Amino acid sequence: MDDAKIGLLYSAAVARKAALTDVFQPGYDAVHVALALAIHLLLAAAILVLLALAWRWEGPGGAAFIVLALLYLFTASGQYKWTAYVVVSGPLLVIGVFFMIGWWRTRKPVR
Repeated sequence: MDDAKIGLLYSAAVARKAALTDVFQPGYDAVHVALALAIHLLLAAAILVLLALAWRWEGPGGAAFIVLALLYLFTASGQYKWTAYVVVSGPLLVIGVFFMIGWWRTRKPVR
């Protein structure tokens, strides 16, 4: 399985988690449900945008995945248990490293 497929699977998992959260509570109108769902799907959309970038340019795309993982760690530090950081940032970091390895192996040597 290549790094792009792993990125797609992770984005689908994040989107599924967003759809199964507390967004669909009784008593909320359609506008509030749509806004809450959009907010929950922001991470999945960011992952898809980075995946498109990394698919075309492996080096910068891999670095962007690593930056997104670190950004989540720094912005959410201390708010959750350590397992939440592993579940969210871990796959982003692994995908970024895979793209960086792919870029490193296919780059042309400078003469």
